[in-house]
Amino acid sequence: MASRFVTKLLACTVLAIPLSTLPTAAAQPGNGPLIHTTCSYDQLYAAIRVEGPQAAAELDSRPAAQQKLQRLAAMSVEERKQEWARMLAENPQRQARIDEKWGTPEGQEKAQRMARIAETCHNY
Repeated sequence: MASRFVTKLLACTVLAIPLSTLPTAAAQPGNGPLIHTTCSYDQLYAAIRVEGPQAAAELDSRPAAQQKLQRLAAMSVEERKQEWARMLAENPQRQARIDEKWGTPEGQEKAQRMARIAETCHNY
């Protein structure tokens, strides 16, 4: 589902990818591959269309998910870090659940896809 994809995109962006998918330094909160992007929503969306066409199609059908991604893209790096801290403060178990999900082969594949989105979004 796109909303799950966007939630996971937020997880990678705002939350940080868990230790099982990236080097330890990159796994620290607020240090995920997308949190540091300066790509616009349009650039991120174009990269999503290339790296995850099914997710892009689902995103197209979910305006609320699009709005979340637009809001995220409009934030500065510092604002994304603050958003992550706020979300963790509201739900401290969230990181453990994310780590568990992202520790699976499917989760690692999605993490790699999101890293590619971060790496390529400036091409669009």
